[in-house]
Amino acid sequence: MSYPDTFWHCAVRLLGGKKNKIVNNFSFADLKRQIIDPWSTGITFSVSGLIVRSRDQVEHICITHTPFPLQWYVDQERERDRHSSVVLFGGDDRSLGISSGEDYTHELLFASLDASIPEPEVGLVLRLCERLPASARILATRRKGKVAFQISDEYDAQDLLHAVLRAYLKYSVHEEPLGKIGGGHSGRADVAIEELGTVVELKYVHGPDDQR
Repeated sequence: MSYPDTFWHCAVRLLGGKKNKIVNNFSFADLKRQIIDPWSTGITFSVSGLIVRSRDQVEHICITHTPFPLQWYVDQERERDRHSSVVLFGGDDRSLGISSGEDYTHELLFASLDASIPEPEVGLVLRLCERLPASARILATRRKGKVAFQISDEYDAQDLLHAVLRAYLKYSVHEEPLGKIGGGHSGRADVAIEELGTVVELKYVHGPDDQR
């Protein structure tokens, strides 16, 4: 989805904080680089000098967009004050970018965050796949002179993955006829777990030419 290029505003308050820290008139590219991407990946970012080391520290965060720069809203507010018999003191002009804008907080920060968190059992499948090389290394260096379990081709690696997944999952783990996927020549997925809506295509890399 495309977003406007200019006039983005962000307010953040940490747990126990008394005031929001606010930045105004961000370009979307700077907003994404300085706030959205760090928020989604869980790394430290800063807002107007406030260091946010974790999402868990944040009590309030808001991102808005306005069609005009902050100064336009400040000028409008001052013009209204000149024609009003009531004069307010102590306000923060920077907050006008937040109060006058369209709120994009959930769309930019929380919707993508929710989508990036896999269901617990799918997350387990991901971790087991990531750790498969470590399992293979253990089998290759057995103790007391035992013959190593050879993982020398793709079929060996597939059998190891099936065995590891079946040790953890209560669902059936099997091959699945599919269209060609993952750049492979086979019409079957190496691993299919229907109940989780998950397929895995495993590749065994012999050398640099296989990296593609």
